[in-house]
Amino acid sequence: MTETGSGPFFARNGMLFLSLGDVERATEAFDRADALVGTLAADPSLRGVLDALSLALEVFARGDLRLEALSAPITSAADTLQAVIDGRPASFSWQVLSAGKPAVPDQLRRFIQIEPKLDFGALEPGRAATDAIARIASDLALGTDFQARVRQTGRIPMEDDEFGMIKENAGLQLALSLSAVLIILWFALRSFRLIFAVSICLIVGLAISAAAGLFVVGTLNLISLAFFVLFIGLGVDFAIQFSIRYRAERHERPGLLDALQSSAFKAGAPLTLAALATAVGFSSFLPTAYRGLSELGQIAGIGMIIAFFISITLLPALLAILNPPGEPRPMGFVVLAPVDRFLDRHRREIVWGTLLAVGLASPLLLFLRFDFSLLHMRSPEFESV
Repeated sequence: MTETGSGPFFARNGMLFLSLGDVERATEAFDRADALVGTLAADPSLRGVLDALSLALEVFARGDLRLEALSAPITSAADTLQAVIDGRPASFSWQVLSAGKPAVPDQLRRFIQIEPKLDFGALEPGRAATDAIARIASDLALGTDFQARVRQTGRIPMEDDEFGMIKENAGLQLALSLSAVLIILWFALRSFRLIFAVSICLIVGLAISAAAGLFVVGTLNLISLAFFVLFIGLGVDFAIQFSIRYRAERHERPGLLDALQSSAFKAGAPLTLAALATAVGFSSFLPTAYRGLSELGQIAGIGMIIAFFISITLLPALLAILNPPGEPRPMGFVVLAPVDRFLDRHRREIVWGTLLAVGLASPLLLFLRFDFSLLHMRSPEFESV
């Protein structure tokens, strides 16, 4: 048996109760107001209010009622009437009158649990139900007539709000991602044929990776959907690296096939190492108990391997067909040549310095705290949250 609570209410085994003293006080208040309530119930108009007030004054004149006892109900009634005269929403609470004090927020809230019929063919399965509830509350004029506010929360409204936000911002996010990728491709490749080949590889790799991810995990969730953005940002990097190597080799080797073969020979090992490292990094998400993050690791890890194979198979084939023009100038930015030479001369110091910084910073991981509440990951701007 569990018992919790604050104020006049307490909860036991999931049920809400009033304390005995509060029940006695409420009963006594209703007994004293019996004649008053009966008069108002018989004539719920301004005339009935005046009759009830006259009755209360007669009781006071006989000495059966103290003046202090009339202060609260008369003041409450006056405030209500003034609100009506001013054209503002008005209500008169018998619960407040019987308790002798304003109601606390917990006393004003009521929970209605609803199991909606879900449409799993839609991005927001419960949106039709939540919209219907909001429409019914509006049609009943609960806010204007009863000063009641209807809000919806729970797992289904929260998930619908999140997917709705994704749908609302999907076009803008896709446009920004593609624009950023195209700008990077132009600065890196400076050839419409190369950019077209890389774009084809990106689309094909994304389609294959999405199909493979769906085959592995079955369905995508809110977190695993981030894979599409990750693939655009990381998957295209393999194609860019191979294309830049191709441009450098094409400057030194005018022949198309010779340049492609030399590019594959020089870029194959670094790209393989990068693909494996990235895939292993995403695979580190697999042991977590968070399903969305674990599935993201699976899909992204597979996607990186697919992006690598696309970059060393489909991309060279497309370049052989499109035959981009040769490179009249050597690759690279001349202004950054000193930086390149500095990194080459001091490569050992840079590596050891990095390892030393990681070693010194690692003990700080003991002070790292993780918030396991999934609710805190949701946007507080949503009504459901």
